Amino acid sequence: MQVKSLHIIRRSQKWMGYKLVLLYLMSVKMRTSDLRLSLLLVILLTASEWKGYANIYLSDGITQNLSPDTTILKNLFDSAKYYSRTEPVLTKSLLHRLIAIAKAGDKSHLFEYYTLYGNTCAINGEYDVARYYYLKALDLDKSSRDTIEQIRIYNNLNYLYRMSGKLDLSLENAHEGIRLLEILKNNKTLPYRIRIFHNKTSAWVMAKFYSNIAQINDNVGNLKEAVIY
Repeated sequence: MQVKSLHIIRRSQKWMGYKLVLLYLMSVKMRTSDLRLSLLLVILLTASEWKGYANIYLSDGITQNLSPDTTILKNLFDSAKYYSRTEPVLTKSLLHRLIAIAKAGDKSHLFEYYTLYGNTCAINGEYDVARYYYLKALDLDKSSRDTIEQIRIYNNLNYLYRMSGKLDLSLENAHEGIRLLEILKNNKTLPYRIRIFHNKTSAWVMAKFYSNIAQINDNVGNLKEAVIY
């Protein structure tokens, strides 16, 4: 397997990276996704970061006695997002590690890991798994009272159920998203632009929900409801 991008690592960092990859290869029964993940970590992390992070990634006791650098975790999460559409196996491998680390310590980003895992599965038609992770994210969002994140999950579930043919559940989640948007609007706490919706305006997000409801009603022949929305 050739990894051309390894040349970007400075010579002083290469040996540390190669050594750790070899240790990892010897410590587990390798799969293609593991090998790709190992090599990606070599590319992403500097030698000094590797020294503190090696035990986290290589050890079977990943959840014990470890407090990884937040910069490293951010780099891994950014990589997971980048590869979520093109390399779902790699993305899920990264997210499994990130979820394990978050559960053992700082859980503040756990909802993001669950959401991205759900997105990755939904894109690849793994609807049941996607639903499982979306609902886990939603539970955390409700616990933290993060209404915007809840709206995102209801939007994702709306899409998920629509793609899997469960149109009644798709409508239910679309209406729930609109309900929360209306609450924020009435409380004058609805931001003009919503970052997690690609910085679209809140009016655009609400219109998208209504458009989805109209399209579903049109698809099932409920023309009266479709016209209303």
